[in-house]
Amino acid sequence: KVTLIQSTNNSVGVVFDKGISQDVLNIHINTINAVKVVYGIDIIYEITQETVGVEFFVDNSGVSMGRVKNIETLLPTAKNLLKNGADAIAVVCKFQDDSENEEY
Repeated sequence: KVTLIQSTNNSVGVVFDKGISQDVLNIHINTINAVKVVYGIDIIYEITQETVGVEFFVDNSGVSMGRVKNIETLLPTAKNLLKNGADAIAVVCKFQDDSENEEY
């Protein structure tokens, strides 16, 4: 039997894509702040210097795929979060969902 032990000292670093609109970014930051207060999780975040540029498309076989145009902008931001104490990194990027015409 495997038992999971709750961690009490890890810090999560969140990389936000500069391309995310201010309204959507505010929702994410408010959610992070709520999680920090309610669950006591240590979360730090930073915004990339350049837009990441995530694209989604469906290939000829009908499989949904994607690509990151400017992946190089993620590394310095993630490294800075690690330098500032993050133990794990999460990435949040802007992409357009054409079926709903909303930004995520």
